[in-house]
Amino acid sequence: MKALAIVTGLAVMMALAAPAMAADVTWTGDTSTDFNDGNNWSDDTLPVKYVSGASANGDIAVFDGSTTPSNKTPTLTADFGSVDPGDSSKMYDGLLGMEFADDGWTLDTGATDNTGPALYLSYRASAAIDSQATSGVNTINGYLRFEVHNTNAGPTIDVASGGTLRINGIADTLEDYNGTNTNNAIYVDGGGTLELNLGGGNTTRLGSRGWEVLGGSTVEVFAETAGGWTGDGTAGLGSQNNRQLTVTDGVWDMNGANSNFKINNISLAADGVFTNTDGANAVFVTTKLGSGTETIAGTIEGNLGIQWQANATATVELSTAHTYTGDTKIRANGKIKPDVLTPEKNMYVIVKADALVSTDGPLGNSASTVDLGANSLGGAWLLTDGDVEIARDILVNTKVNDSSAACFIGAADTQTASSEFSGEIAVGQNVNSVLGITAPAAATVNVTGDIVEDGGGTEGTVYKVGDGVVVLSGSNTYAGGTSVEAGTLLVNSGAGSGAVDVKEGATLGGTGTITGAVTVAGGTMAPGASTGALTVNNAVELTNDGAGTSSTFEVEIAGLTDYDQLVSDNTVTLTDVDLSVTLDEYTPDVGDTFTIIDGTVSGTFNGLAEGDTFDVDSTTFKITYAASAELEVIPEPATAAVLCLGGALLAMRRRRR
Repeated sequence: MKALAIVTGLAVMMALAAPAMAADVTWTGDTSTDFNDGNNWSDDTLPVKYVSGASANGDIAVFDGSTTPSNKTPTLTADFGSVDPGDSSKMYDGLLGMEFADDGWTLDTGATDNTGPALYLSYRASAAIDSQATSGVNTINGYLRFEVHNTNAGPTIDVASGGTLRINGIADTLEDYNGTNTNNAIYVDGGGTLELNLGGGNTTRLGSRGWEVLGGSTVEVFAETAGGWTGDGTAGLGSQNNRQLTVTDGVWDMNGANSNFKINNISLAADGVFTNTDGANAVFVTTKLGSGTETIAGTIEGNLGIQWQANATATVELSTAHTYTGDTKIRANGKIKPDVLTPEKNMYVIVKADALVSTDGPLGNSASTVDLGANSLGGAWLLTDGDVEIARDILVNTKVNDSSAACFIGAADTQTASSEFSGEIAVGQNVNSVLGITAPAAATVNVTGDIVEDGGGTEGTVYKVGDGVVVLSGSNTYAGGTSVEAGTLLVNSGAGSGAVDVKEGATLGGTGTITGAVTVAGGTMAPGASTGALTVNNAVELTNDGAGTSSTFEVEIAGLTDYDQLVSDNTVTLTDVDLSVTLDEYTPDVGDTFTIIDGTVSGTFNGLAEGDTFDVDSTTFKITYAASAELEVIPEPATAAVLCLGGALLAMRRRRR
């Protein structure tokens, strides 16, 4: 009996100590529309607020038209809930959640600004707001606040499929006091539609955290507010440091928010859509990615433009075709560190092989120019990863600043295929406008579009970087010069009007015409693309890099009229350069000649003075420099000796007769 009494006593004590479970308190509206009057709730008692550190867990307010068919307009006459940042045990209190059992409800806080009244939701349940109506609309007007502790996941707004929940709020609606945890997104689920008509000024934020759309739901921004936001303010998704938008399964519709709208990170799964369905009011969206890689597997559609922007160094991968109709900008604020080719910050936009690329592609279906740099300090990259053609025109757009770094096009490090940039590329927009073209060792990047001066009053410069091959095939008219830093640059058309410098370990080739002077310092000149002639209408110098590395002049011979040749109407100076000759499954005949440099030659190849000979496989060449650099096939020394001996024996025989 004592044991039973002790157990019973403990049970009572535990029951008294345990927090009360959440209860449903139903709106009756018996006496008025006053939300704050307990007589308008079941049992004539206001819902219990959740209070941090208190024994009560709070109540869920239920709005059910089957119990109150004629009074569906509850209105606050004072704040319900509060925030006390000075008391860590009671930082938030308010309703645990709200549930709408049917449609036609209008809950009004009565607020016209952030002085209130405000309705606070201090949620602990799975859904902070649950709108269960499968048709029609439920509406919340005024000032609604979420209160959450850092350690808790964010609130869920459930809207049943077929139904709509409309929140018409002031600028601070959906802000929260204490939600910096990475899990503190606002989750929209249930398959219905959530309309957000918040604020209207250019500093409006959609809450102070990120959002995630699930379950085939749709979020419409400014569904009922004509024109949306205006101006270039801080309007955006969440606060400055927490604007993650994730659309896992559903649609986020900007719906004509006429603004520069800001999102820190955007993540679209395969079933996710980001759009603006308002054809009259365009939206421009800036996504400020922090770091790491984000793959956009869903689609970006509608009347909007987008700017991919890095706060540090970030990558976005575009793996599907998008049909948005506005501009595309790429921005990184990259300052040089320590030189123009090593930006301090980088924004990489990578077009994957499975993205359909033409007029409609990962960069949208607009005919507008891709803004590479977006008036920043460089560090913007537009790269391919696979057999991809990017047909859009590109503007290299950096600030008028001597510390500006390059912007880049080309292939990602993982690419092993050949890709193409077929649109016009404009450089020279501002001072030090520099375009880098990159290709990794296993890739080829074909630039078939024209590289031109933008007309901004300065001369654009092109740098070839990466260990792979870049081919220039367009009508290139840029004037700032070309620097081959690494890998191979094949000039099959032209390289603008400026000078061309080839650095140690890099290669210059092709079958086009170069207007500016060419200097190869420790690199390789290999005329032709396989075999062919490279023309330089200016002086050419092949020398060392100043640190002991000689240059190389490479010649491939595949036939009597099929071989590599450098053609110059000026002087070709050979200061410190090795000659490399390859026979491509071809054996020339004695007496065949090959003019490998067609022009005036000053100097000689290393170890090959006028008239010297050298062997390639079983062929012996003699080199001369008198008019041009020419190779003549002569008999091998052993063959020549045999011929001489035969001639001598024949002469002796004749004398004996």
